[in-house]
Amino acid sequence: MIATPTLRGTVRTIASLLAFGALVGCGNDYPKGWAAVEHGVLTSMKGHGCPNLTGTYRTRSRAADESVPGLPALLEEPRVVGAGAGMSVIGADTLTVSGDANTSLTLTYARSPETMLELREKFRASNKIIADMYERMLNPETRHSERFARLTDQQYEDSLNRIFVAPLRTRVIRFGDDYQCSGGWLSTPRLEQDTPPRRTDAPRPVVENGVYQLGKDKAGHLVLHTQFRRVEETWLWCGDGCKGHIPLGTWTQNHWSHWAPTLPAATVDTARPWTAQPRPGAVDLLPSMETLRNGPRSASTESKPVQTTSLEAFAARIAPLLPAGVALDSTIAAAGGYKVVVFADAQPQISQLLRNIQVSPTFATPDLVKTFKNSGNGRIEAHIFVFEKQRN
Repeated sequence: MIATPTLRGTVRTIASLLAFGALVGCGNDYPKGWAAVEHGVLTSMKGHGCPNLTGTYRTRSRAADESVPGLPALLEEPRVVGAGAGMSVIGADTLTVSGDANTSLTLTYARSPETMLELREKFRASNKIIADMYERMLNPETRHSERFARLTDQQYEDSLNRIFVAPLRTRVIRFGDDYQCSGGWLSTPRLEQDTPPRRTDAPRPVVENGVYQLGKDKAGHLVLHTQFRRVEETWLWCGDGCKGHIPLGTWTQNHWSHWAPTLPAATVDTARPWTAQPRPGAVDLLPSMETLRNGPRSASTESKPVQTTSLEAFAARIAPLLPAGVALDSTIAAAGGYKVVVFADAQPQISQLLRNIQVSPTFATPDLVKTFKNSGNGRIEAHIFVFEKQRN
């Protein structure tokens, strides 16, 4: 039989794919003892040549002696936005991949009730004010109050998820926009940014160096192959400032990681207590917008504060309470107290300021009005009402 050009091309394609599979599956320091990667010819010829990555994988371990690698940027969980953006988020217990990689994949991140409890404790420790607000919003009386009554349940839940991470979160990645496929591997560029030698130096640019390749082995593990180039060099020192770099060459690095198959983390924490019917005459447990703008909560049990200090004297008394990195922008006399505007580099600094004010002998518990990222300077801007303690 004489091979036609089409047949010869098909044979060359199959031979190339087999050779590539042998190279990646067995070469490049592929770890001994790992099952072979499943990137067969039929998989690579289907659609765009994308692998079947569907399954659930363990991404976190509670065992002290077991380390689970971090996920590549393509598979990372979306960042928390909104009021809870500054909190330290504990990673999800499992990642579930579903869909056809030739078009798009849905990534589902699940946290167990134990992880959610641990996360709540960290959240409260880092930002008690916002944590208290979140707990009040779980109450059906807040949900059904006049302020939120017009929101659908989904809109209300979206608001909650902007304050505190949900036990179940999803995102979608798409072929062409987020990744490519070749030879039964899903791939995406590896980006890196070098640290400048001095803090005062301008940030180094983000550059592409290498590639991430994702596949699935025959034992059901999600496998990651990271390949990039690294310049190796050594230092020469000959006394009195005589030193310099000696380049040793550029080497191709191959790193391998994998995540074991598992069952999705139990997420019984998805109960929504705020959906229950409120008691008759529901009371809004959060401060009204007018109260936030003009003064303390009307439901406060503290005695009404009295403003007795000039703005200059107040600024001098509040300054020692500012954590490092927090700048006082302005103070305004309002509603028997003072409205303070500060700028900080991160949300935890605002939380620390609130704690400093709360435990001070001079001021009563403060009210956090709002906090957001200032588009002008890129810093966290916070508006806080501060009141002097009632003197006996």
